[in-house]
Order: sequence, then structure tokens, then C-alpha cells
Amino acid sequence: MKHAHEVLTFWFEEIEPAQWWRKNLAFDAEIRRRFGALHTTATSAGLPLWRRSIEGRLAEVIVLDQFSRNLFRGDPRAFASDTVAVQLATEAIALGLDDQLVPVKRAFYICRLCTANPRHINAPVLNCLRGSQRQATCNPRNATSM
Repeated sequence: MKHAHEVLTFWFEEIEPAQWWRKNLAFDAEIRRRFGALHTTATSAGLPLWRRSIEGRLAEVIVLDQFSRNLFRGDPRAFASDTVAVQLATEAIALGLDDQLVPVKRAFYICRLCTANPRHINAPVLNCLRGSQRQATCNPRNATSM
């Protein structure tokens, strides 16, 4: 099985940030080839060992949230793992774990919550998002300058 480090290296070092937000079928195919089996594992059984570290948790959020959109573009399955991704991001932020990450990585926790249904986010995290400068990190244009 792939390791969390492989996901993070791919997402933050091997590709350009512009690829995070643009439709590109070749990029989708690359994610499918490299991480399709991992996504299946993450959506069926989760990656509980990854959740022991902030970086592992972030990698799981990226697999469930970002990779899902690439693997199932135009299909409702692209959003099927959102609830788990929101839960993982909410827990990390509520515990202050996201403060251990550089801003561009932290943005993927914040962004996951910026687009989530507020009913699925606990009150302290929602208040943090409403009242903090962290919201600025949710703008994809800002992600590369952090």
C-alpha cells in the first residue's frame, strides 16, 4: 500500500498547484493509475494508522477529498467521501493539529471546511473559520503564496 508521504510528495512537490483546480483528464488518469487502489482502501476501510500523525491525516483528507474529484469527475461519487474528509479536518483543527503544518498544507484542511455544510462542522471549528484570518487560505489563488 502507498504511504502517506507518497501522497503528500505527489500533491505538494511533484505537481504544480494549478493542477489542483483544473480539469485535466490526463491528470485524472495519473491519479487513477498511482492512487486508485489506495482510494478504494481509504473509502472502504479508512486509513486509521495514517490518522496518528497530522501529515498522515492530511494525506487521507487529500485522498478522500481531492483524489475523489479526479477519480470520479462528473459523477456523484466525487463527493461520496466528503463526510469523512470533513470529520478528519474538523478533528485536526479542533485539536489545533493543523498549526503544525505549513500554510499551503493547512489550507487543504481549511478548504475542506469552507465548502462543507456548516451542520457537519462542530461549533468551535465553525466559529474559528468565521472569525479568523484562516478563511483567506481557502482561496486557491492564495495557496501558492503561503
